[in-house]
Amino acid sequence: MLGHDALLPRMERAVARAEQDGAVATLLLCTGHFPAVRSARPLLHAEPLVQGAVAAIVADAPVGLVCPHPGQVDDVVRRWSALPLGTVTAAGADPYAMTASFVGIVRVLTSDDPAVVEDHGRLLRRRYGFPVESRCILDQPNGIHDDATHSAAEPKTVALARELERDGADTVVISCAADPALDAVRTAVDVPVVGAGSAAAGLALSLGRRVGVLGIRDETPQAIAHPLGAHLVASGRPRGVHSTVHLRTPEGTHATEEAAARLVEAGADCLVLACTGFTSIGIRPALERRLGVPVVDAVLAAGLVATYRRDG
Repeated sequence: MLGHDALLPRMERAVARAEQDGAVATLLLCTGHFPAVRSARPLLHAEPLVQGAVAAIVADAPVGLVCPHPGQVDDVVRRWSALPLGTVTAAGADPYAMTASFVGIVRVLTSDDPAVVEDHGRLLRRRYGFPVESRCILDQPNGIHDDATHSAAEPKTVALARELERDGADTVVISCAADPALDAVRTAVDVPVVGAGSAAAGLALSLGRRVGVLGIRDETPQAIAHPLGAHLVASGRPRGVHSTVHLRTPEGTHATEEAAARLVEAGADCLVLACTGFTSIGIRPALERRLGVPVVDAVLAAGLVATYRRDG
């Protein structure tokens, strides 16, 4: 849950995207009260529209309202009681509450685009069939791509894992091949925690003996390098790629294919994709077809381990 101050810049960016895509007006589908949201074209707010329609339909008859949090009941009743209606009552019913346990996905790439935040979770749900809830840490739009961003992500990862456990997660997946704060998260929560990097390394050792690692940094993440040990025979980074953002371009895809081919030429009989950004661009099947060696996707590896932990 985010407060108004955190939501406002995200809302303004979403409105700007809608206007850039040709919208002549934007409807804000939230009945909350926000500071003025900047827009170049008409911006319609849901609550005044709904209030006008309800007043026209029911006149002075009683009105019952449902709001998404019990703490909002008094404010909702106050706002609606200012209208020429009958008695106004309200009740809280959280639409976001999870009714069953789920796998919590920690994304270390900050985004206000739900498609980006949820892409790893959708893949795991489709592949393994378990319910998921994906959430991203704040203030890291370029994810983890150097020591500074890795260090910055660690306390945020711990906090988000605690939040997911509190909300019902029975397993937490850190969807980053660097496994930021993995040991700290395992200490902080009482549910199984799976790191995508160490899960990928373990799976690679069951598929090959000479492992090549493809990442977005010049060095291999320790979460992968340490368990591979002497079986790590080559590593590399796509040319021109320094963050997950660079992967989401045609140039990034081409550079990834070329870098993977160089690892196989260096003797690798199995590849590990040491950045979960490779999952987001869906490149694993194409690499396997082109190179003829198994390619381990870190997110899928983490999902496989999560399935085992949940069944246990």
